[in-house]
Amino acid sequence: MDIEEIFFETMQLFNRIVNKIIRIENRPKKYGTGDLLHRSEIHHIELIGKKEGININSLAESMGLTKGTTSQIISRLVRKRLVEKYKYGDNEKEVRLRLTRKGITACKNHEEYHVDLYREIKEEASRMSREEIHGLRKILEKIDHYLDIYEKE
Repeated sequence: MDIEEIFFETMQLFNRIVNKIIRIENRPKKYGTGDLLHRSEIHHIELIGKKEGININSLAESMGLTKGTTSQIISRLVRKRLVEKYKYGDNEKEVRLRLTRKGITACKNHEEYHVDLYREIKEEASRMSREEIHGLRKILEKIDHYLDIYEKE
């Protein structure tokens, strides 16, 4: 097989991996709470778990979303009893966020999901030489760079 064929097959593999990731990430999961949680919801839960007491403005900024979008997601999470809002200090308008017990369960199960997923990948990577891992990283960084450029067009 010549280098062009190897490259073409490698890019096909990469596209299959990307498509699988998209399908997996778009499928809601329960994370041990009984509630189906979408990717955006569990990642908001994750950040609130790491930064208890965060306000909606800071959360929106950290997530790279608008305040309106973040407020809608938080409202859903409050209805599902995963997150609670509370007043902070003397300022009646200052609302902070924290996880409920149910939210803490979802957050921990989400962490375990990633640990399990990465464990198998990490085991495979441990069989690679340092040079192979650096080469793979360099290629992924280049792909990331070119996708940034493509995204702006």
